[in-house]
Amino acid sequence: MTGKIQELINETGRFVIDGSMSSALEEMGCDLNDSLWTAKVLLQEPELIKKVHKYYFRAGADCGITCTYQATVDGFMKRGLSRKAAENTIRGAVRLFLEAREEWWNEEEHPGRVYPLCLGSIGPFGAYLADGSEYRGNYDISRDELKDFHEIQIKLVHEGGADVILCETVPSLDEALVQSEICEEKGLEYWISFSCQDGHRTCEGQEISDCAEVLRNRPHLQMIGVNCTQP
Repeated sequence: MTGKIQELINETGRFVIDGSMSSALEEMGCDLNDSLWTAKVLLQEPELIKKVHKYYFRAGADCGITCTYQATVDGFMKRGLSRKAAENTIRGAVRLFLEAREEWWNEEEHPGRVYPLCLGSIGPFGAYLADGSEYRGNYDISRDELKDFHEIQIKLVHEGGADVILCETVPSLDEALVQSEICEEKGLEYWISFSCQDGHRTCEGQEISDCAEVLRNRPHLQMIGVNCTQP
């Protein structure tokens, strides 16, 4: 593997990812019982997002995840934003991370630390549906529609300045392949993390080993993993 993540590992021998955005925001008093989830805070109190990012840098994170998992153009437009405003909000979420990273780096001493990587979060289509579909898959949507959805999301997060695209909580190989196809076409470094129903199958039922075998030789894929899954 080559790329930004491997460079970080070569320098540090390991890397520490940040923690939950949602739990941290809830501890600050945010009510996330909303179809936008953490993306709601982007519209209401974006400075809290930056505060969480800086908290995790101080705690030792070598890379962190942007608050874009449930930030979608369609989701924001349903709240009354114009398409342009929705797109700018998603780019702006990445820039909040970059601002927090730069401020932390310039404000504090950090001996032995590396400049953190920005992982641009891309949630599954099920996160936009906000009905738990990211833990089931089997969307009633065509492959072309799914590709159109992810192409917009990936484009905006990349334009915001993410170092690596993180496709997370992906319930199926089919959706992962759509995301992979887009990132490969654009030449973007990316990481795919599946949601799983048990110790060896995705939420939609594919064997993780089979998923890894299908994806393993894609030149821009940095990592394959799992998240939101019982250990």
